[in-house]
Amino acid sequence: MNEEQKSPAIPKDYSIIQLKVVKGEITEIGISKVKNNIPATIYMTEITSVESLDTVITRILEIIGTDTIFYINKETEIEVLKRKCESMQLSISNELVNSQKVLDDIGVSQRDFVCNYLELKLKM
Repeated sequence: MNEEQKSPAIPKDYSIIQLKVVKGEITEIGISKVKNNIPATIYMTEITSVESLDTVITRILEIIGTDTIFYINKETEIEVLKRKCESMQLSISNELVNSQKVLDDIGVSQRDFVCNYLELKLKM
């Protein structure tokens, strides 16, 4: 693997995010915040009339802080999140990394834990 093809280094502290987007709208958000390679915070919610998407996005950005964000979505779904943040006059200035590029580098137990918790199916 040459230098250009290497996946980004996995930091000790990072957040993994998964969105469910239906018809261009975010309907669910799941996050696992990892500190020193150990899951520290897990947050998952379905967007309902009880709690607005604006409230949920504000909360997840507070949880994520300045972490690198690994996303388990298509680029188009992350763009939905970015546009929603912009409409709220918020921005995601964190480094965003497509998790498919680093799945092999994330520890197997951490990856399996996060994927099982967020009910993800790995395509490997």
